[in-house]
Amino acid sequence: MTNGVPDSHSHVTTIQDDGAGTVTINVQFAGFLAGTNVEVSGYLAQVSGSYVPFSVTRPVDPPADNSKVSTMALQVDVTNLKKLDDGDVIVVTRIAETWPTVLERPEEEIGHSSRGTGQPPNKGPRSWKAKGYWGDGPPTPLPTVM
Repeated sequence: MTNGVPDSHSHVTTIQDDGAGTVTINVQFAGFLAGTNVEVSGYLAQVSGSYVPFSVTRPVDPPADNSKVSTMALQVDVTNLKKLDDGDVIVVTRIAETWPTVLERPEEEIGHSSRGTGQPPNKGPRSWKAKGYWGDGPPTPLPTVM
């Protein structure tokens, strides 16, 4: 996956098992501006049957040494796994930009959404509307990479 940058070669570079229930997965990627919130999700698996999904959302750190490639170290709780054996480990990752949205109940609906339904207050059909942008304004589009 290139994330729009031709030589990013996004991939997991290494993993470390601390032996106490945590595996650190080092993911290398490009195509996101420093400070942009991204979700890194996926799973770690082995042929022996060990499997654990993970999902972490956090801001992208600036690339080191003026490169275009960022590296993110993810701590994944693996205490519910059988012990990792010495065989190959498969790690599948997906990286996507996130845009949190705050939703609020319209004032005219609060306390009235269940009227006439026979259900207790606020147990009937309800809706929420976007309150506005998270942060200072709309998301800034990524620059076009040629």
